[in-house]
Amino acid sequence: MEEEARPIPLSALQHTLFCPRQCALIHVEQQWAENRYTAEGRLLHERADQLGASASPGRTLPWSCLWQVKSWA
Repeated sequence: MEEEARPIPLSALQHTLFCPRQCALIHVEQQWAENRYTAEGRLLHERADQLGASASPGRTLPWSCLWQVKSWA
């Protein structure tokens, strides 16, 4: 019987592109130590995901700019 393929987390792909060893440590060995930068990023993501969060004026990109960035990919 074949084993069902498990989905690969998007973060694993990003880690593989940056450093295959980092990917293995995080996703296979479950080795992770949060530092100042990852803690700040986690807090910012938590705040952005809260209901009722709003953007500050001057801190967002216009749709036309986002479309151009996406078209470069």
